[in-house]
Amino acid sequence: MADSVQKILERSIPELEDLQERGLFNESEIRSITNKRRDYEYRLQRRGKTLEDFLRYIEYEKSLDKLRLLRKERLKLQKNTLSDFSCTKRVQFIFDRALQRFQRNVSLWLMCIDHAIATKSGKRVGRLFPKALRLHPLNVKLWIKAAEWECNGNQSFSSARILLSRGLRLNRGDPTLYRELFELELSYASVIKERRRILGLDNTTAEESVENESISETKLSIPQLPNEVVEDDANTNNKDLSQDDAKKKMIQGMLAVIVFNNAIQKIKSTKDCIQFGLDCLNISSTYYDDIPNVTNHVLSVFETNTKFNKSEDCWEARVKWHLRSNNDSDSSSGDDEEMGVDNSSRKRARKNVYDVDATVKEDVILLYKTALKILPSVKMYDYYVKFILLYGTGKEILECF
Repeated sequence: MADSVQKILERSIPELEDLQERGLFNESEIRSITNKRRDYEYRLQRRGKTLEDFLRYIEYEKSLDKLRLLRKERLKLQKNTLSDFSCTKRVQFIFDRALQRFQRNVSLWLMCIDHAIATKSGKRVGRLFPKALRLHPLNVKLWIKAAEWECNGNQSFSSARILLSRGLRLNRGDPTLYRELFELELSYASVIKERRRILGLDNTTAEESVENESISETKLSIPQLPNEVVEDDANTNNKDLSQDDAKKKMIQGMLAVIVFNNAIQKIKSTKDCIQFGLDCLNISSTYYDDIPNVTNHVLSVFETNTKFNKSEDCWEARVKWHLRSNNDSDSSSGDDEEMGVDNSSRKRARKNVYDVDATVKEDVILLYKTALKILPSVKMYDYYVKFILLYGTGKEILECF
């Protein structure tokens, strides 16, 4: 035990000498750091070591590095030397030993991955994700984290899509993975549309430029996992779209529509399926200006699918979307019109949360009445009454009651 601790401490001698030479720590502080590390190392060498022992050691090293950075900034030292990188390597070394003992702790894997991402250790991230997913193939958070890294870290939408698809093969019908994949496809289509707008490219050229970039990017190399059924994603997509047709319609969000349709069929729990639909409506509404047909498709499914017709929240979501979309269109058309200053100021003064166009209000009331015929529940009546009390006139309120 003593020999192992001594060898680990001897490795830090060059780093400590560098800290002292640069004036960041004096001799007594260096001695205190060595004693503190010795205490932590002895705790990690004992039989009854716990996860808290590793985490305390990691926190100590992080706080020590923060102090080093503050002193370096105060002394206005610009050049990077050995001590600037030693803390990151030491924390990684402690994490590696912790993971050897506590491999089944998913939170520890996520902490280690977050530290690698924060320190911009891309190669280490590429090694950690395959190990973590090999041990925890049924953990949804790890699959989402890996897809986020591919999308945001490597700027590779195709690799992120592959990871989420593999996660769904092992976690069939998981609404969280379907929701992430749905948002990814919308984001992908939005990025291509924005590139096409800026560069003046047509749909096909923009699509090919993104695909060629993603091919050259580094990917996480994750081998086939136990119980993972390999499916031909191209054949699955070809049931709805041919390959050529997919390239033309992808920019319209057709891939997100396919993901949504597959999800509502495979999510077993009705409650989870309804929540998934509501989440997708909120996500697609943020992309409505660029990709309106996805939101329209979700609303049409809410209208025709019996699973969503039996949910008061889905009906209320349709009402809120109807009010918001009409309000946005009215405000945008008002901005385009040329009007006098006095007239515009009076219009803004009149406009408040209680103002709703008469035609829109009639459509909403008709929507509520349709909902009450299909679902005459207390909650549905409560939604209707609140709307009437907020927006209705005296006659409409009396008719409601």
